[in-house]
Amino acid sequence: MKVPMLHIELSAIKLAMPIPDFNVLPSKMLVEIIAYAFMLCLIDVIEQVMSNAAIEKLDPLGRPANSNNSLFTIWLANLGSSFFGGMTNLDGLQASATNALAGAVTKVSNLFTALVLSIFLISPNLLTHLPYFALAVLMVFTGWRMIAGLVHVASHGMYALLLALFCGILTYTEGIMEALIIVLVVHLFINFVIFRHDHIPLIDILKKFTHKFGEDVDPRSTDTMLVHKDKQIGGLRFSTISHNAAEKKNLTDFINDWAFGINSHSMSAVVGCYDMNGLLWGTFAKELREGHHKIKGYFEHLFELEDVHVKFETGEVRQYKDIHIQSGKYVFTFKRKKELISVPARYSFVCKKEKTGWFILEHHSSEFPA
Repeated sequence: MKVPMLHIELSAIKLAMPIPDFNVLPSKMLVEIIAYAFMLCLIDVIEQVMSNAAIEKLDPLGRPANSNNSLFTIWLANLGSSFFGGMTNLDGLQASATNALAGAVTKVSNLFTALVLSIFLISPNLLTHLPYFALAVLMVFTGWRMIAGLVHVASHGMYALLLALFCGILTYTEGIMEALIIVLVVHLFINFVIFRHDHIPLIDILKKFTHKFGEDVDPRSTDTMLVHKDKQIGGLRFSTISHNAAEKKNLTDFINDWAFGINSHSMSAVVGCYDMNGLLWGTFAKELREGHHKIKGYFEHLFELEDVHVKFETGEVRQYKDIHIQSGKYVFTFKRKKELISVPARYSFVCKKEKTGWFILEHHSSEFPA
């Protein structure tokens, strides 16, 4: 059985200055060239930052990605390739996704990928041994992974899912650049209307928008919780952004914020409630966890439960100087094979109010004995 194979057209590598002949270029075309150059730069920056956010979630070790390093590398690569007739390219989210699927966790995987590419660069005829249907399998697999990614988007709510679908439709009909611009404008307009409805001053709205694109801002940051890397300890630090609002909250409001984070499956909102060196003995945990990194690991496993929610039933508060302790009963619910499971548990929150808001120093929870 004959199988159609790939066909490679060899072309010699030529080094030339990537400078056009401005004397023969019409002014209109020159303006279009500059406009397209800016468009490609904008797409590169937006897509790379978005890719880094996805790569951070793909990384099994949860390491932060450095967008500055990525963009600097892309700039060097695109600048160098233009001397050989190359076109603009992006850092490989596909390579990172493949590494994650293959179980690679170190930078040696990058060297391995570069080695494989170098082999095909030196001997491109090797690609003629690859049948067309192998590429078809890769395309089907990649397309399915992209469609399955909508499930992850849906976990962030109906608004995020509709925005993603709207962006996908616009990308298909209008193009990626037009789709990104339209969706960003729509998203900013909706946020602006919501902020104005809450009577937030215009200058504060602009600060919120610029904060989202800050250099040291982690993609897990929310409107009220700042997540950034602590340069001293190397971990993530969660801190409230709206200090004044936090100062007005009482303990009940703070505990309700924790429950809201659980019910909305917001990792940053939940972990941000704990002190940097807080202790957690979770309801379903078999060990005591200390610090944000280990506490985050517990809630990652908790959020793997389908439609997990928590509801407070009773609670008593005791205050000892600046330490507040709330103890009582709450109920966790989740679905298992479409069956609703309820797990009643007792809890104790040891909290302290700082200038930046409330923080959980210790949290103990355990199931009621059968």
